[in-house]
Amino acid sequence: MREGTATRTRRTRTALTWLLANLVLGYLTAFPLLSAVVFTYYVRAKVWGTVSAPYDQAEADAGAAVAVLGGGLLITAAVLLNRALRRRLELRGRPVFAFWAVTAAVLLTPFLYFWLGELTVPEMLGKGLLW
Repeated sequence: MREGTATRTRRTRTALTWLLANLVLGYLTAFPLLSAVVFTYYVRAKVWGTVSAPYDQAEADAGAAVAVLGGGLLITAAVLLNRALRRRLELRGRPVFAFWAVTAAVLLTPFLYFWLGELTVPEMLGKGLLW
């Protein structure tokens, strides 16, 4: 196998790893993001009274904790993983902003699919597909 072919194969594997890892992290990150969206309804209900509160104070605390802690851990994992994979992809000379913009788009794809499709949490977990 020629050296160029081996490098291309390794870069292809790394690119596929990047895509799969970001889709999995995006799927996991969809739960804290959707918790944050629901939490905004609670805030709007308590502050402005424009909507009905989806839950009471104790549940609001849990929702905020899921959004902040879960989201923070997953975003940290995504940044560390993508920094390592970007080095392995050898993207020297290409704009860093473009890499992170594409990465953010891939990470947000599952969230947007669930949010715009108005799927419930059981549907997000595969109800009807897996159980």
